[in-house]
Order: sequence, then C-alpha cells, then structure tokens
Amino acid sequence: MNVKRDNRIAGKLVFWLVIVSSTLTLAGTVIELYFDYHGHLERISQQLGRVTESRVPEVRRVVGTGDEKSLEILLKNLLGLERIAYAAVIVDDEVAWEKGERDSRYELVSVQSFWVNHRMMFVPAVLKVVTDITPVREYILQKFLHSLVANGIKIFLVGAFVFLMFQYLVTRHLEEIARQIQKQDITKPSQPITLARGSHAGGDEIDQVVADLNAMREKARDTLKLLEKNEERLLLFFDSTEEAIVGVDRGGICSFINDSCMEMLGRTSYEEVIGRHVDSLFVHRECSGAVCSEKGGVIASSMECACSQQSDDGYLQMSSDRLLFVSLRSYPVFRDGEVSGAIIFIKDNSEKRQLMHERELLSQAVDQSPVMIVIADNRHKIEFVNPGTIRWSGYSKDELLGRSLFSFVNLSAEGELTVMQLEQRLLSGKKWEGVIRTNSKWGTFVTVYCVISPVFDCNNNMVNTIAVCKEVSYEAALQDELLNSKKMEAVGRLSARFAHEFGNPLFGVRAVIKDIAERLEVSEDDAILLQLAVKECDKMRGMVREFQEVYLESKSSDVLIEMHLVITSVLSELRLYLQSEDIVSSVELDIVASKTLVSKNKLNLVVRNIVLNSIDAMQGRGGYLKVTGKVDGDYVILCVSDTGRGIANEHHELIFEPFFSTKPEVEGAGLGLSVAYGTMKSIGGTITFTSATGKGASFSVHFPVSC
Repeated sequence: MNVKRDNRIAGKLVFWLVIVSSTLTLAGTVIELYFDYHGHLERISQQLGRVTESRVPEVRRVVGTGDEKSLEILLKNLLGLERIAYAAVIVDDEVAWEKGERDSRYELVSVQSFWVNHRMMFVPAVLKVVTDITPVREYILQKFLHSLVANGIKIFLVGAFVFLMFQYLVTRHLEEIARQIQKQDITKPSQPITLARGSHAGGDEIDQVVADLNAMREKARDTLKLLEKNEERLLLFFDSTEEAIVGVDRGGICSFINDSCMEMLGRTSYEEVIGRHVDSLFVHRECSGAVCSEKGGVIASSMECACSQQSDDGYLQMSSDRLLFVSLRSYPVFRDGEVSGAIIFIKDNSEKRQLMHERELLSQAVDQSPVMIVIADNRHKIEFVNPGTIRWSGYSKDELLGRSLFSFVNLSAEGELTVMQLEQRLLSGKKWEGVIRTNSKWGTFVTVYCVISPVFDCNNNMVNTIAVCKEVSYEAALQDELLNSKKMEAVGRLSARFAHEFGNPLFGVRAVIKDIAERLEVSEDDAILLQLAVKECDKMRGMVREFQEVYLESKSSDVLIEMHLVITSVLSELRLYLQSEDIVSSVELDIVASKTLVSKNKLNLVVRNIVLNSIDAMQGRGGYLKVTGKVDGDYVILCVSDTGRGIANEHHELIFEPFFSTKPEVEGAGLGLSVAYGTMKSIGGTITFTSATGKGASFSVHFPVSC
C-alpha cells in the first residue's frame, strides 16, 4: 500500500495545530508586552512628575535671586537622578538654563509651569525634565524573545505529542480499514471489515465508521442484486416490447438487438447482426412531404452532442432495398462521463402514417367543404367549426368555440322539437335531420338543412355531437316563390271569374236602377237614393276592374300624380271611418317624396288596403295612424305605422297570403294585404313590415320612382 508520508492526516493536523497555536501565542505575547510596556511608561511618567513638582519651589527661588551657579548645581543634581537625561529652565518662552542631552526618539517629558520675578517683572517660566526610556524598550524586547522561545518549545512538544497520539489512535486504524476495503469484492461473499482494538475502545468514532462501512457494503451487495434483477427485467422488456431496440458502441458497431428488431430487419440469427456496423443493417433517412432527402445523422448526432435525438417522420432503407416508414429515437450511453455508445428505439409507423394521411385528406375535405360542420362535446359546447361555418355565420372561430350548439343551431323554429327531445334521440343512438331557421351574426335569418349525429366511445357513452348543415335559403325562397306564383295564378283565374260572375249582375242591377229612375216618377228623396245606388254600382265596377288589374297584366294607361295627393285622397275617403274608431292620423312626407310622381291607381290601392288593415287593428281601442315618406335612391319608402294589436309571430309568414284573415268570415275575405303585395310585386316594388303582439305594426312600401 503506497501512502505518501507528507500527505498524512496526522501531519496536516499537527501543521495546522502549530500554525494556530503559534498565531495565538504570538498575538497573546504581543498584547501582554504592549500592556507591560505602557505600564512601565505610566510609572516612569508619574515618578518624573513628582520629581519635577518637588523641584519647582527651589528653582523659582534661585531664578528669582539670579544665582546662576546655584541653578546649574540644581540642574546637575536633577541629572544625577535615575533615567533623567536632560533638564532645562525656560523663562518667557526662551531656554535660560539647561543641562544634559536629549534624544527625541526615546524620551519621556515632564513640564511644570510657574511665575517668577525676573528683572523686576513677573514672567511665566517652565521647568522641563526629560527621561530616557531606552532601557525600558530593551527590557521589553528581551522579555519578548524569552517568551517566544519558551512558547515555541511548548508548541513543538504539544504538536509532537498530538501527532503521535493521532497516529496511534486514528491513522493506523484508517490504514487498516483502507487495506481491507481494497480487498473487498461485493460480487462475492467476504468477511466484514474488523479492527484489532482493545475492549476499552468503547465504541468510538472509528468503530462507528467501521460499522457504517460494513452497512454500506451490505447495501451495495443488495443494490447489485437489484441491478442484476433489473437487468434481467430490462432484457425481458427489450425482448417483449413491440418496438425494435438496437444497442451500438461509439463506433456504430451493433452490440445488442431484441427480437422485434430481428423480425423488422428480417434476420433469423443474432450472429448475422452482432458485431456488424449499423449502416450495414439499415440506413435511416428523413422524409419531407413526398420528397425524401437523406440526412441519416440521428444516431451519430445523438452521440456527438451527448443528448437524445428523435425523428418522427422517416424511413429505414434495408439492405434488401426494402423501405419501412418508422419513428426513430436515439439515446446516448455514458461510461465514466464519456459517451460510449447509443440505444436506438425504432417503431413501425406505417399504419400511423397512413392514418395521418387519411386524416389530412379528411381535414382538407372538411376545410374546403361548402357545408357547415360543427362538432360539440357531450355538454353541447362547440369544440370545432370548419371554415364553411365561419363564412356562413359571420362569427370568428374564437367567438364560436365554447358556445352551446343549440344557440347556434336554433331548434325553436321547429316548434314541436325541444332540446330535451333531441338529446333523448341522440342518446338513443339515432340521428336527427330536418330543415330549421337560424340567424347569422348580422341578424339575417337563414334556412338550413341540418343533420345532427351522436358519437359514442368504447363504453357506449356519448362523447361528441356532429352537426352537418347546408344552407337551403335559396331553395326555400324558390319554393316559396313558386308557391306564391301558383297562388297568384289561382287568384288571377279567380279574379277573372269574379269579374265575370260579379260584374255582369252588377251591370244589370245598375241598368235596372237607372231605368227605374228614368221611367218612373219618384220623389226627390227617392231620386237621390237611386242616384246614390248608381254611383255605388259604378264604384263597385271600378273596384272589380282594379282587383282584376292586380293579377292580370293591364294595358290600360295610368295617371301619374304627386304622392301627397294620393295619401291625402285616401285619408279623406276614410276620414269618417277613422273618426268613428277614434283614430288620429298624421302625414309626414319630406319635400322630395311629397312631389314625386307615382301611379295614382296602384298607390291608391296599396295605401288604401294597408290603412284599412291598420284601422281594423285599432278597432274598438282607438290609437294613432302615422304616414311618413322619404326618397332612398330609386325608391320612395312610404311607412304606415299604427298603435294597434300588432301581428302575432305565427302569422308573420301568412300575412300576405290570399284569403288569410284573422277576422271572422263574415267580416273579411283576406284579400286586402294580398292585393297590396301583388300590386307592388307587379311594378317591381316590395312591402315589408315589423310588428309584435300588442305593440302595433309598421308597413314599409318600397315604391319605384319610375312608377
């Protein structure tokens, strides 16, 4: 066992013990000598002060008498005292008498002031005495050297004792422990670490270290056994997993391969694979769309950068020129901190690739489809919408996601179908289909044909709802237009027959009344009544002709007059009717609309029927009738508003139907609004309305200016 003697723990311990002890001893000695030195100086200073103070009276007397000889003897006596090196008398800031020599580097000064009668004047004087402290410094230095030597010897002896004791108590046991550890082999049964120590040791730290090392040895053996078991399990996993696994060294030589990889490569013997370079077994390439480009650096790159690398879109080119689409993952293997190889996981994703391709085609079909496709979760919250839905609805994708499917597909238009009934139908596994009306972001109503189907998981729980809708507003409008055309055609035939069946008897009645008035002598009152009957017959004939002209193309000329004259004429004719129902009427036409020339007969017929309908709506309750008009482009928009009962929602689609009426059969035939609607259609105009039950109605007539 090679152990460097200069690197022993005992040597390091003694070294630092000497350093710390010497530092502490030196610091203590310096501090002690510092206080000792200053103590000596303080005692000398006090002694010097007492000497100086005791000599001041005698110096004052001698200086006052002017006896210089006595003063010199006095100063000489001062110098004779111990440690006093210099004495001087200073009078009026000038040195008058002095004795001795002074060294300003090593001296201690004592000064005593007094007043003296010098030359007939009292002036200040000073007795200055200086002592030499060099002996004190020499004493302190000698004491420091003696202390340093004595403490050095002590430290050396203590350090040597500590070194020997540590060597005996610790180092030799550590060396024995190290020697036994070197002989330990955890793969084989062996004796535990033991030390030949007396029973007096009593279980100290060395025994604790030995016990811990033996415990670590047992844990290491248990860990080794666990690793061996895990290695067996890992090998079993490698052989049983569906993924192909290949192990290569740093040079790319195959060192391990599992059964799945053997089957993938079409190999039957491990000897054909182990020891061969991985490039001779297969070459990995990455794909980009339909074009394949050789990159093939996933395995080498993982070992170069010492990190995992992955390729989800690639293929293997086998030695037999067979291609296989796979996903490949390469993980580096480390030994002693260096990359020693790699483990490669290969998964056949041909089926996944085909599914992804089909999914992409389906996604493109859904995105390009003109129909609306909406997918919701089991709580009917929208999770997906296609671009067709966004184009049709006007809402953005963020505005639609999270909304309720039934707020988007409005079932209230179906009337008989409720959301609960639809949920029950979907939960039973049945789809629902039908035509409904819903509205877009702009508030326009659109008719759609909708198919709502449920989606179930493997546990037969409904997880999604798919709604496929197609806008059929145009088809519905064509169907409504065709139906209206059929109805108008039927009414046209009816009007012709009505004109014939009703007009001929009316003509006969008129002729009889006129003949009676001409042949018979009647009273004046009767004559007035007969004349009134003839006028009413003429009026009825005119109404029959107007009714016929609505549904049959009339070639008769029409009179063009200003609009306000037509409105005023209609309200004048119906003035008594309005007054009887306690209805207040008003007309507000802008200047341009008021002066616009319009067809007298057609506008009269339209406005008359709308006003009569408004009067009927306010019958028995009174109210307000307001007629406004303005020009908007090529149309004059005439609005007739009332405060009547309004039109129920269920009657909105039927209001312009011929023979539809909410009045009793004896009170109306249901042709008024139908005649007005037909009249406007015949001249290229339209009639729209807004109404709600109990809030009145407002009819807007869009009358072409050219008419």
